[in-house]
Amino acid sequence: MPPNGYFERLQKLCREHGILLVDDEIQMGFFRTGSMWAIEGFDVVPDVIVFGKALTNGLNPLSGIWAREELIRPERFGPGSTHSTFASNPLGTAAALAVLEIFAENRLRGART
Repeated sequence: MPPNGYFERLQKLCREHGILLVDDEIQMGFFRTGSMWAIEGFDVVPDVIVFGKALTNGLNPLSGIWAREELIRPERFGPGSTHSTFASNPLGTAAALAVLEIFAENRLRGART
């Protein structure tokens, strides 16, 4: 755990210098810390969240990105503009959708489909 106020100070520094605050939730996302995102335990809102692994419960490699609307809107970051080993595929996409539906059905805080 970082010291008290760490992320708040980090966000302030990022804002002052025009740096995006990127939260890597690959290991800690999807309720592994009790909330959808580990960053929720701190008083900050990142500009970008990257996630994966638990998205498909290990069935199929898949990762994703969430970002503020102005950063990821189609004019700036269009569909198909990135490719990787962990890009979408039918099996991974179906598994991820099932995971998110389970979160929503069980009314887990922060889950949306």
